[in-house]
Amino acid sequence: MAIPNQLGLFGQEPAPIEEKTRDSEYSEYIHSARWKTLRAQALARAKDRCEVCGFSKWSVQLEVHHKTYERFKRERLDDLLVVCVSCHKEQDEIRKRETDNRNRQTLLDARFHGWASKVYGAQWDCMDVDRIYEEFLEWLERKA
Repeated sequence: MAIPNQLGLFGQEPAPIEEKTRDSEYSEYIHSARWKTLRAQALARAKDRCEVCGFSKWSVQLEVHHKTYERFKRERLDDLLVVCVSCHKEQDEIRKRETDNRNRQTLLDARFHGWASKVYGAQWDCMDVDRIYEEFLEWLERKA
């Protein structure tokens, strides 16, 4: 059965719904009043200096770096770091490594929980979890 063409209130074709890309959402937020206020607070906290190398706004361009995107659009001031352009690149790499490590650990934890449930049943976490984790790591090594 074909779905009838839905027309708008005045008989026109409905406008296509555009989904925001991550980049467009980020760009829109960076231009918002909320971000500008947070940015100003971060710069004031840092006394207009790079919080990594110490250079001031008079000698380098300062930017505000997200240490994490976990609370994107509802950041806390301590989620932000004032940095110069050079230090910003380094901090981006640090954030990427930390995010990759957290993601790997989350995956490993999920695999462990699944393995332990399969091997020991639903109540495995009432047992000696450290011993079970060691068995899991040994199982992973044998599997590799």
